[in-house]
Amino acid sequence: MTARPSTPLPGEGPLLGVEGSFRPERLRSALIRREAARLGVALEAIAARKLETGGGNPPIAETFAALEPAERETLLMAPDFRRWVARIVRATHPQSAPDAALPVQVQALWNQLAIPWLRSAANLRGELSLLVFKDGTVPFPGSGIVLEGAAARRVRLVADGEQLRIEAESGGTLAQEERQTLLAAAGTTAAPPSAPPSLRPPWRIAPRVDLIELSGPGAAMPEFVAQVSDALAGLRRTWPGGATFVRALVRRIELDPNPELNSKTVSELPGLVILGRHATAPEGAAELLVHEAAHLLVYEMARLQAVLPAPEAMRHSPFSRADARPAYMVLHGTASFCAQAVTTARWSGARSGADAQPALSSRLRDETALLKSGEQELQSHLAEHRETPHAFVAALFEEISLLERWLGE
Repeated sequence: MTARPSTPLPGEGPLLGVEGSFRPERLRSALIRREAARLGVALEAIAARKLETGGGNPPIAETFAALEPAERETLLMAPDFRRWVARIVRATHPQSAPDAALPVQVQALWNQLAIPWLRSAANLRGELSLLVFKDGTVPFPGSGIVLEGAAARRVRLVADGEQLRIEAESGGTLAQEERQTLLAAAGTTAAPPSAPPSLRPPWRIAPRVDLIELSGPGAAMPEFVAQVSDALAGLRRTWPGGATFVRALVRRIELDPNPELNSKTVSELPGLVILGRHATAPEGAAELLVHEAAHLLVYEMARLQAVLPAPEAMRHSPFSRADARPAYMVLHGTASFCAQAVTTARWSGARSGADAQPALSSRLRDETALLKSGEQELQSHLAEHRETPHAFVAALFEEISLLERWLGE
């Protein structure tokens, strides 16, 4: 039989449903406050150590404060910016070892601030010093724009009204462009496989899908880009809430052509998903993107609150080949595989267990059995520490129960 209209579908519970309290869009304001506070710590350390001395650019704190609120929020949530803040905070901690490269790391932020600086009407004229990376490129992280072929340590970005120039240290012009052309390319939301005609070499721009920047060697493979595009299009069609879930958490997808790699995230790289070529169908790519987005959500929650007692205590993990993993990683596995199972169920046309294809039904039942094992392990962990589930964990348990009830119809 088919699911009754009154029966919630998988992914419509308190964690993954569009009304859920822990949806990433509802956490955004809290995360922005947290990142703004951490930026304040980083800027205070930079000022105390005079790490901007001799850089030749405007003060970072003043530049950031002068940005429009939306621009500031975009930066605070950008993976490269958050990684930069974390790096500065860690490197300037009183117990950290001396780091002679700190002034260079501080100046590297200007590659990220250049596009926001150019958007400000107050900066119609002026110049910035930008770093050249080891491969001879000048990247503008967060915009997807890269200048190639800069054989120097630094270049100057010179703004002269509506005209822009990139000059080498020797004074020669490496590239020039109209300001609005560069800014339009930085705001591109389409997914072209290569740079649009208006932004020719030595400029290049990364492709995008659903506002998500694609990077890595696979971004130059049209069939890989198409797979991601088809995956997100299929997700919008079969589970719109899942598509917005991914879009709210994933800022960049690094495409790795390695056929042995499924996907992965790293706690130190918020907003980044590394996607391999092990899954070659759009459905498989969609499952992996939602799976990794759930990992990113758990990371974000853990940055805001303590969601588990004794998170490093070792527990049995049904999701790992290792005999035991920290309880925190059992939570990660339960959340990510729950989101993946929901994607599988919704992609199938949201038919109930009785009407689903036998192979699909069997696969989902096996996945749900693993999820129940993960839930039981977390319940045992909480009982041992005499703790009730955090609201986030309780919402995850309800999502698993909803999937289980749907399969039983």
